[in-house]
Amino acid sequence: MRILLIIPLFIFAISCKEVENSNSEVTSDVKERTATSVFVELENLHKELLYDDGATNSLKAADLYTQSIQFLNSFPKDSMRMVVMEYARAAATGSGRLKNADEILKMMIDEFPDHPLRPEKMSLRAFTLWQLGDITSSTKIYNQIMIDYPGSDWARDAEGSLRMNQLDTDGGALPDYFERPK
Repeated sequence: MRILLIIPLFIFAISCKEVENSNSEVTSDVKERTATSVFVELENLHKELLYDDGATNSLKAADLYTQSIQFLNSFPKDSMRMVVMEYARAAATGSGRLKNADEILKMMIDEFPDHPLRPEKMSLRAFTLWQLGDITSSTKIYNQIMIDYPGSDWARDAEGSLRMNQLDTDGGALPDYFERPK
């Protein structure tokens, strides 16, 4: 009698496991399609970020930034993560939200330490921090670029930027290697 009760329970348990497995497959398919469709929307928004004259469309920038952050939070392992971070960074920079741009740049640098664009993002972050008035952090990043990428164009750019960081912010003299406007 007990065996007759155990057999249906066993069959029920197996069928529940199969349903659970098929549901997780469907969920991952839906999530993947969602990530892809959201990315396409972000890509289209990014294309519309600038007006014909090069000025940023602030409404599109705010929308692109918000949707990019939602994508990053919803799809933390997506293969297009770096591209979406760049969309968020461009939107934040274009709309003058430099603190947000700095946060995204830091995220890009930290999450993709071996990415070929890392020195570019480090340089951009150092410049953004300089614009925000954080000369100390900007200087640290430029020094790190020179350590991590010695002899590269990025190291030479960082060296020049460090010279600029040392200028008197009240309009001191330009170093010799800068030409004065005529």
